[in-house]
Amino acid sequence: MAKQAIDAIRAAEAEAQRITDGIPVRVKALLDEAERRSRVLCAKTEEEAAAETEDQLGQLRQRAAMLLERSADEAEAEADRLRAEAHKRMPEAVKLIVWGIMAKCQ
Repeated sequence: MAKQAIDAIRAAEAEAQRITDGIPVRVKALLDEAERRSRVLCAKTEEEAAAETEDQLGQLRQRAAMLLERSADEAEAEADRLRAEAHKRMPEAVKLIVWGIMAKCQ
């Protein structure tokens, strides 16, 4: 019985040694897999961030174009208003110029 117990203990020790010897290999495999996954996740995150940034830039460009168009429209409307006002005052301006010239000629 003692021999069987000793053999069982030796077998258990051998199994424990085999398991212990395999730990570094398993740890390396796990680390390699974790690193691979992290690279994949990082690449995916970078792609998503780039796409989101491009989308936001597109929206900003669109808003800027709309603001520019609105500003141009407002400036054109103001120019039209000033032209109309100037056109209304044209007869008076011509009259003042002509009378000014006539006054200098006399």
